[in-house]
Amino acid sequence: MKRRSIALMVIFTFITFGIYAFVWTVMFQAELKRTTGDGAGVGLHILLMLFTFGIYALYWHYAASVRLIKAGARDVSPLANLLLAIFTFTFIPMLLKQMSANHIAN
Repeated sequence: MKRRSIALMVIFTFITFGIYAFVWTVMFQAELKRTTGDGAGVGLHILLMLFTFGIYALYWHYAASVRLIKAGARDVSPLANLLLAIFTFTFIPMLLKQMSANHIAN
């Protein structure tokens, strides 16, 4: 998993009006698939994100957390990520997943 700065993620997300969050999700899914072997490929991931109007994104936050645990992350809760994705527009779960991935990358 690639190590990313949480502060830069916040800045890029606000500067690009959320476009970076979508790009991050696609990149993170590709890295997670490479690491664990589970989940949709990048093309299918993009299509599902676009054509389900965000419903797949909620499922993805839960499933990605489960896969992070499989990869060795300790401080990630799939249920908490799902609830935060519902109530914070996926911004907080995105940061939590990256922090967990940064610990795996060490």
